[in-house]
Amino acid sequence: MMRPMRSALFCCVAASTLMVAAPVDARLVVDGNRVIYTHDSKEVSVRVKNHSEVASLAQVWIDEFDADGGPDVSKAPFVAMPPLMRIDGGKKQLIRIRYTGGDLPQDRESVFWLNVLDTPAVNPAASSAQIQIAVRNRFKLFYRPEALKNQNATGVISKLQWSLVQQGGRWTLNGRNDSPFHANAVKATLLVDGRGVDLPGVGMIAPFSTQEFALPGLSGSPGNAEVRLKFVTEYGSPSEYTAPAMIP
Repeated sequence: MMRPMRSALFCCVAASTLMVAAPVDARLVVDGNRVIYTHDSKEVSVRVKNHSEVASLAQVWIDEFDADGGPDVSKAPFVAMPPLMRIDGGKKQLIRIRYTGGDLPQDRESVFWLNVLDTPAVNPAASSAQIQIAVRNRFKLFYRPEALKNQNATGVISKLQWSLVQQGGRWTLNGRNDSPFHANAVKATLLVDGRGVDLPGVGMIAPFSTQEFALPGLSGSPGNAEVRLKFVTEYGSPSEYTAPAMIP
């Protein structure tokens, strides 16, 4: 009976779901901004608190990073327990995450989504026209295999290599990540000869990969260029780093 109930809950609220990472007015707030699951963990616990005065029904599941479906279509090798729980106002609950095994890369970090769907309890004393809004919070879940046991992810941002490349008369900025960890940026700005250009679509650069950013407003032969990154550290604190952008 649990599977149909989980599926129905997600489907009926999906159309009105607001997808955010950590909204200011969220009723349910998850401790931290990411989850790290190492190869030797039996399970990882995440604390959730209901900051409102009314009870919420929380549905929890993990899915692939490129997926946007419900719990019944997820193929992620993780299980979150309990999958459905009531959290009274002002109370806390623990989500327990377990790795179920799978063919994940052993030379690099893998990333998934931890989903927490928050559906508030219906107030019977309220007007019949009351609108209930379900909020889905998504948090990155990183799996780190044994090969990364003695490696440090703290300096991955500072190790990114940036280059300005001209192709067909158009400039692009390439960000190369040679590390086995994901490089997470909140905001990136290209500074060329003192002028700043915000880079759209900045998020994560996957391990051992290069990401290209189009620069339609850049023309001519740029002089001194550098990239200013705002990011969140391994420990959840905001930070900033500036690196040169080379022109081959």
